[in-house]
Amino acid sequence: MNIKQKNINIHSVSITLTSSIKDAMKNLMESGERVVLVIDDRNILNGILTDGDLRKSLLEGYNLETLVSECMNKNPIVMSIDANNQDILLKMSANNLSHIPLIDSSGKVIELRVRPSTKIRKIDNTVVIMAGGEGIRLRPLTDKMPKPLLKIKDKAMLEIILDQFIMQGFYNFILTINYKKDMIKNAFGDGSRLGVNISYIEEEIPMGTAGSLSFLKSYTAPLIVMNADILTKANFLDILNHHDKLKNTDITMVVKPHEYKISYGVVSHENGKITGLEEKPVKTYHFNAGIYVLSENALKEIPNEYFDMTMLVEKMIDKGKQSSMFVLNDYWLDIGQMHDFKKANEDFNLVFDDK
Repeated sequence: MNIKQKNINIHSVSITLTSSIKDAMKNLMESGERVVLVIDDRNILNGILTDGDLRKSLLEGYNLETLVSECMNKNPIVMSIDANNQDILLKMSANNLSHIPLIDSSGKVIELRVRPSTKIRKIDNTVVIMAGGEGIRLRPLTDKMPKPLLKIKDKAMLEIILDQFIMQGFYNFILTINYKKDMIKNAFGDGSRLGVNISYIEEEIPMGTAGSLSFLKSYTAPLIVMNADILTKANFLDILNHHDKLKNTDITMVVKPHEYKISYGVVSHENGKITGLEEKPVKTYHFNAGIYVLSENALKEIPNEYFDMTMLVEKMIDKGKQSSMFVLNDYWLDIGQMHDFKKANEDFNLVFDDK
C-alpha cells in the first residue's frame, strides 16, 4: 500500500512568537489547514497550535489578543527532514496526528507534512511472526543480538516487517521467540509504542517454523504466518483475500517466481531418437517465500513438537486437504546470509522510501 502524504509550504502556516490568537485564527482560515507553526526569525520551531488548541484556549479564558506563546504546545512531536515517507506516516498513525513538522538538526522547520485523508481499514486477522531463530549464518552479528533486531539502515528488520503490516491495517500480532527472547520483548513490549497489540509465544526449545503455533490459545483466523528475516513489499491483504476466495483451502503458501535460463540448446528425446530442440530455454520455477495463510483446520494439524511449515504443507497434501499458492511479484528478499544482509541495506531506501 502506497499512501502519499501532502507537503505544505511552511510560510503559509507560520506565525511568530509575538502573534496573537487572533492572528493564528486568521492564518488557519487563510491556509485551509488545521495547524499553525510558531517560529522565530530563524525559522526555529518554538511550538504549534491546532484549531482544537485555539478553541480550548478561548474556553479557558484567553482572549483574541493573547500571545500564542502563552497557549501553544511547546513540545510538539516532530521528525527529521531525513525521515522516510513510511516512518512519517507511521508516526502520525501511532500518535493520531494530522500534521507533523519536519526539522533539520538545528531545529529549523523545513516542511510540514500532512496526513492523507485516506483511512486504512482495520484488519482483525492475527499475524504471527516467527522470530525465534538463532541466525547462525549471520554470525558474528547475531552473537550478541537476535537476528530480528539486526538493523537494516537504522531500523530493526522485525520493526520493518511490523511497519509493513501496520501500514496495511493489521494490528494484532503474535511473535514467537526463543533466542535472546528478552531483547525482543524489551524492544517491542505490548506493541503500544506502535499503536498495535503484540503478544508472545516463548519457546523453551526450538520448535521449527510451525511447531510453536500449537501453543496458540487466542487468535483471529485465518491467520498470516511469516518468517522474521524477510524484507518484502508484499500486499498482505491481497494474500489474505486470495486465501478467503478459495473456500476449501486450508493453507496458502506464498511463492516467488524465479526464472532460470539454460545457456545451451536443450534436446528432447525418446528411445534414443531426437524429438525436438529448444534453443536456450527459460524455465520458471516457484520457490517458498516464507509467508503463509492458515485456516483453523490447518492449525489443528500442528503437533506440539519440532515441526516445520513445509512438513505441515506435506501433511495437508497427504490428507487430501486443499493447499494453494499465491504468486508474489513484489520485492522480496530472504536475509539468510551475510551477502543478503548487505543487499538489504543497499536496497532499503530504494524499495521503502516512497517520497
